[in-house]
Amino acid sequence: GGARDGDGDGVLAVGANRTNASKDGTRHAELEAVDALLAADAERAAAAAAGGPAAAQLLADVELFVSVEPCIMCAAALSALGLKRVFYGCPNDKFGGCGSILRVHEEGVGPCAGEPPAGASAGGWRAGTYEAHGGFFAEEAVDLLRDFYVMGNPRAPRPHRPKAPAVVAATGAPAGDEGGVD
Repeated sequence: GGARDGDGDGVLAVGANRTNASKDGTRHAELEAVDALLAADAERAAAAAAGGPAAAQLLADVELFVSVEPCIMCAAALSALGLKRVFYGCPNDKFGGCGSILRVHEEGVGPCAGEPPAGASAGGWRAGTYEAHGGFFAEEAVDLLRDFYVMGNPRAPRPHRPKAPAVVAATGAPAGDEGGVD
């Protein structure tokens, strides 16, 4: 993922999926890009540390570009941070938080979707919602995903025993389930 200023002034930060390398399931490209932005921008980092109104406006002028629709976790984090908008390539049909499964970008998250924090300007605060636009370079995004999954996860644990094939009885129910009530 990459972040840029909403005025189109260029790339502010870049992040890549580090879930395998870090052994941390939360290190998706979106969050890596936000962390890189905070590391590179002292003013935004200070606002994040201070909390309150400054933190509510943390990413108010930032656009995020990612290959795949943000998952529900990332969509919620981006909502809480007050992101301006997201552009993505292909939908995330299993975990999408920007329309495929949930519409977090339109609904906001928890208390973030309520009133602006004390002292925040109501005019600039978007109640934890942001724009999300998909379909940009969708075929290329799907190709990137295929390449990623073909590589596999070398750090994934090996199964202890092989999975037994499912046996279906003549009733169509799995073996041991005669369809009766227990």
